[in-house]
Amino acid sequence: ANGGAKDRFAGFIVREIAALLQVERILVVPYMPDDVHTALVLRQATRAPLATWVMDDQAVFSQNLSRALLDDLFAQSDIRFVISPEMKEEYQKAFDFPFFVLPPTVSQELLGSARQTSEAEIGSKSCALIGNVWSGRWLTRLESVIESSGWKVNCYGHGAGGTPDRPEFVRKGFVSEVELALAVSKPLERAQC
Repeated sequence: ANGGAKDRFAGFIVREIAALLQVERILVVPYMPDDVHTALVLRQATRAPLATWVMDDQAVFSQNLSRALLDDLFAQSDIRFVISPEMKEEYQKAFDFPFFVLPPTVSQELLGSARQTSEAEIGSKSCALIGNVWSGRWLTRLESVIESSGWKVNCYGHGAGGTPDRPEFVRKGFVSEVELALAVSKPLERAQC
């Protein structure tokens, strides 16, 4: 009963804020239930078009977002996007709504120009993989590219797919946002996790 009162109060606050604003469009990237609830309340309060952009597979493979809540979100969405053809296939099969592929990409003009990297620089380079790779097949392909590049990768998020004995991939699992911010600002740790 207390959760219902809390949800009604949160909905009241969102509706009050929406009344002060001119909401023309709503974009939701559903990750937590509150993301979905907020988008649905805004949709109902404003009747603004709602776009949903799914960037992970937890709606299909996790219990974090309930099936009923996502059915409601997808039914009320004017358009639904996913980031890969594989996700499109899984989401359309699981939810029986049309989805369109919209990969999260960066325009070329925002990227710096390519430069040659010396062997010494390559040996000291490390990076972070934050989140999930859609399938084990894609992770294996990524691992092959990384292995031949000389880079080392700290992996944060699910550890699905790939082989754990690759020293260039250090699997960290889930960490808090504070731990993640600190970790990506430090050099690569060599120990396997």
